[in-house]
Amino acid sequence: MKYTDGFIDLKEVDCQKGMTAVMPGKVRINNNNTVEIEGRDYYAKRAGTNFYGELLAEEIAHELDVPCAHYDVAYFNEDAYLISEVKDTPNTYRLDEILAHVYQTENITHYLRDKYVINALMSFFPNLDKEEVKKVVNEKKDDLGRLIITCQDNKLVFVDHYHVEKIYSIEEILKTIYHTDDTSIFNNLYDIKVALEKYFKGHNFDNLEAELNRIYLFDILIANPDRNASNLKVIDDGYNIRFMPLYDNQNCFSHENTTYDSNYTLGVKREKNENSDLVEFLTTFPYMIPILGHYLIVLNPHNIQSALYQVENKINSRIPKDIYARFLNDATINASMIEKAINEVNQKQKKM
Repeated sequence: MKYTDGFIDLKEVDCQKGMTAVMPGKVRINNNNTVEIEGRDYYAKRAGTNFYGELLAEEIAHELDVPCAHYDVAYFNEDAYLISEVKDTPNTYRLDEILAHVYQTENITHYLRDKYVINALMSFFPNLDKEEVKKVVNEKKDDLGRLIITCQDNKLVFVDHYHVEKIYSIEEILKTIYHTDDTSIFNNLYDIKVALEKYFKGHNFDNLEAELNRIYLFDILIANPDRNASNLKVIDDGYNIRFMPLYDNQNCFSHENTTYDSNYTLGVKREKNENSDLVEFLTTFPYMIPILGHYLIVLNPHNIQSALYQVENKINSRIPKDIYARFLNDATINASMIEKAINEVNQKQKKM
């Protein structure tokens, strides 16, 4: 799929206008900002030169074991695009709904027999292999009435109701819990935690809270000014709730003097939505100090250089010298600011 320079060539399509099928079966740009490459769907977003930041953030996240979307870089003419494989939950269907649709009846009892089920599935999913469908239906023939079905990679998959993954955006959760369409004042660590605990009441919240804390610390480390409720999502698989891999990290280390001297979009608490004080954050959540101190190792020059080297390997080309130097410099500045804030909070706690 990649060309010799490590980029994916989308020159046959116009990414901005959503043209379709100019390279049938290989590349197609859809109207919902996705691109189909060799039969797989990818999100595509215009990135300019910021794609280096997204790729660097991915490498840092990998070092910290923070789930992060995997990105490749594509180009069209002289424009760069970041693309990541679509991981949204596949559509699921109840078998009774499929039978009712295919046979145009609400009374499906007569059609809960192997031959009718197989014909209905082949009609509903025409790309399936009929022999494979027969085999799977035969295995499930004693439980046909309660089946939930999805189709993945042209294969029929029967799933338990409790195994169907559901994806929720933090923005939608905030709207539901706080009964408002304007979630801007709730776009902070405290209110997001409260909303998640209420929304998923009855679930074990500890792991989800720990993930949210790690996301927040990750954004501090990479000086990310662009984390907000619309680009945070969680997955409920019926057993566990977890955050989706992070995306929209391309602006890391892109603001002068890093995160806490700019408008950081995830605040600590409601009245301080645009948090500008790392000391206040660590004072409010002192249990994060040891974790943040441990994470700091990724910002030392050797590790940043190693991460940048991995980026260059991915795209098989050198990062421009000025961008490379800026990443190194800003990572050093951010590490210094974080260390200073940790020391200040520790000194205050000793005096108390």
